[in-house]
Parts: sequence; C-alpha cells; structure tokens
Amino acid sequence: MAAHANAFAAQPVPGLPVLGGMAPDLIGSQDALALSPTGKKGKHYTHEQVEEVRLVVRLFPMFLATCFYWTIYSQMQTLFVSQGMQMNTDLKFKGLGLDLDLSVPPASLSFFDTISIIVLVPLYDKGLVPLLKSKGMNITVLQRIGVGLLLASVSMVVAGLVEMRRLSLAQQGHFTQDGAVDMSVFWQTFQYVLVGASEVFAAIGQIELFYDQAPDSMRSCSSALALLSTAAGGYIAGGLIPLANTITKRLGGKAGGEWIPTDLNKGHLDYFFFCIAILNALNFFYFLWEACKFKYKHIRHGSQQDGGPREAVPGQGGSGKEALGHHSAGVSIPQRRRRGSDDLERTPIRSLMPMGQSPALPGPLR
Repeated sequence: MAAHANAFAAQPVPGLPVLGGMAPDLIGSQDALALSPTGKKGKHYTHEQVEEVRLVVRLFPMFLATCFYWTIYSQMQTLFVSQGMQMNTDLKFKGLGLDLDLSVPPASLSFFDTISIIVLVPLYDKGLVPLLKSKGMNITVLQRIGVGLLLASVSMVVAGLVEMRRLSLAQQGHFTQDGAVDMSVFWQTFQYVLVGASEVFAAIGQIELFYDQAPDSMRSCSSALALLSTAAGGYIAGGLIPLANTITKRLGGKAGGEWIPTDLNKGHLDYFFFCIAILNALNFFYFLWEACKFKYKHIRHGSQQDGGPREAVPGQGGSGKEALGHHSAGVSIPQRRRRGSDDLERTPIRSLMPMGQSPALPGPLR
C-alpha cells in the first residue's frame, strides 16, 4: 500500500511545472527530505503542500488582470461625483397633486448602480444562464469576468460622451443660476448602470474564481487577495489623476494643459475617461491571454465511499479553449486519512489538484 502511494506521488500533475527544482520522486515521500536546487537538505514537503502552492501561484496573473477593473469602479465615488457637481441637480415634478422642487446630491446617483445589481443578478442566474444551458452552452467564470471588463470599458466611453456634451454646453454659455452647466445630472444614470452591470459579471466572477480555485485551507487568504485587488485599483486610480495632469500640463494647451483641473469646465475630463477605457481594453487582452493558459482545479464533489452521485464544480474547464468555454470530465478526489488510523473519512479533499485514483494518500495530511 505504501509503495503504491509513493509511486503515485512521483507522478507530476499534467500541465503544471515542478516548483523549486524539486525532483518529482521526492514530492510526497514520508521519509525523504525535499532538496533545494543546490542539493542541500530542506524541510518535509508533502504532495498536497506542493499542489496547494501551485493553486495559489496560478491565481496571481488573474489578480493582476483584475486590478485595473477596480480602478474604473473607483471612478464612481470620485470623478463621477465631481462631474455631477458641475451639472444641474434640480429635480422638478408637478402632477398627481405633487409639486416637487428638490436638489439631488450627485453622490446619491450611485443608487442606480445598486439597483442595477439587484435587478441584473436574478436575471443572470434565472434568465441568462438557463437560456445558455438550453442551447448547449455554459458560461465559465473566466468568461464572466471578461464580459465584466468589457462592460467597464463601455461605461467609461459613455461617461466620456456625457462629459463631451457637458463641456459643449459650457462653451455655449448654458449655465444655471447656481453656476452649474444646464444639463441634468440624471444623464449620468447610464454610466452608473453600466458599472453595476460590470459588477454582476466581473466582481462576482472574481470572488467565485478566487474562492473556488483556491486550496480549502487557504480560501480565506485567497478571498483576501481578491479584496487586495480592490485596494490596488483604488491606488492606481489615485495615481492616474496627478500623472495625467503632470503629462498634459507639460504639453500645454487649455487650462495649462491639465485634463482634470479644479474647474472641470476648463479641463478635458472626457479625454481622461476615454484614456481609462483604452487602458482597460489593453488590460482585457492581457486577461484573455492569461485565461487561455489558466488551469482550472477541476474536481468532482462527493464521497467515494457511498457510491452516490457526484456533483461537478460549475464553470470549470481545463486550459486554453477549455478554460474559455469547453469542459472536460471531473476527476474524483481521494479521501482524507486520519493520522495513525486505517479508516478513511468521508469528507473529500477538495484542496488537492486533479489526480488519478489512489487507494492511499502519498503522505500524512495536515
């Protein structure tokens, strides 16, 4: 039994390189010591530990590919609000016995982002997904993120078009008594709704990817890594504004060349939105390149003991075309063995990479 387990441990996982120069026959051995590339003895590393490291490492390219999405998302709390403050915020309504004359805070328009999420999530789960399945199609997690990235770029293009129209009215001298451009702030509704739609695809897809594709023992850390991309995107957004102003100021032109001056009527916020849309399009191609190489943790859930039906992980594929929309059969996961016991637990070990059938694990589990 032990010999068979050690023989199985020596088999590398297809499509994944051996880390740190460690020989495959040493991985998972209970008695062997892992050797460094210099040949010196190191610590004990089981097969499961090595595979869990690989699971986490392969998520880092996706982390980099999703950071810029949150740069676009952060515009909703910053430049969208600044843009709205330069627009007509009056809301007047007469009818049904009402005579309303309100001033709408520009920051409150994020309400449309929330509403779009509330409406679109059920439509996605109960409408789009069943429709695709009825036609023999199935959207993967990576496809979902990719659609979200495209929608984020579209939202920036729409925001740029709204700003172009606002600047045109400002140049023509159409101002309200408060000094704002006579253009309703509700023209921003479209860009807020598109950002919300992108969250339904990209944000939720990212959380699903980082949680489901991480080792069971590191899912909290992996989810934290997804949240770290949100912070990174915010820092990128904060750095882009002074960078754009510094570059454009040196080039000279309107308002000293700054795209985002204090008075937006003297700048070119529309150019900045278009620039972000282009950068995110480039980021999308990087994401597409990484998605084609991504290796899913493709497993089946369920006990091997009871012989009951096993449920495959949804939205999982292999690499290349499989990662973008084609699926292969899942691989069963061996059972967890207690230390010092010959009995197998019924809980499947979902933190392992795909591996063949084995009557025993190659080494003690943590």
